[in-house]
Amino acid sequence: MRAVVVSETGGPEVLVVQDRPTPQPGRGEVRVDVAAAGVNFIDVYQRTGLYPQALPFGLGQEGAGTVIAAGAGAGVEPGARVAWVNGGGSYATHVALAAEIAVPVPDDLDTRDAAAGRVARLLRRTPAPRARRTDRVDRRGPSPGPSRQRSHPA
Repeated sequence: MRAVVVSETGGPEVLVVQDRPTPQPGRGEVRVDVAAAGVNFIDVYQRTGLYPQALPFGLGQEGAGTVIAAGAGAGVEPGARVAWVNGGGSYATHVALAAEIAVPVPDDLDTRDAAAGRVARLLRRTPAPRARRTDRVDRRGPSPGPSRQRSHPA
């Protein structure tokens, strides 16, 4: 597999794409074929050393893709589309992560959109059956299109 690796802190020039062994899922883990990785400020902070990490490390905390293998007790089947935050090493073709942070992506949500950390957090905190399609309206007027609104129990 290929992954973006940081071996020393610094500017963007320290980002190196490397061939690495494909991770194998352990107990309670899944291996995901990464379709999209979220890019966030924490990635820059880690790369520059503002948030120190043990070197070398794989960059990227969030993403989305398709489960291609599952370890014993994972509870997620291969073929499932999932998104995650705080997974580590998401700037890669494959990632192994704890199944408990791999949240299902609804069929009507694009995988690239699901890779955004806020979307993955919403999916994780909101029961999917309560989702409904609406037209969002606020003081500025209607949105350019339908949005995903989540209902929370009181």
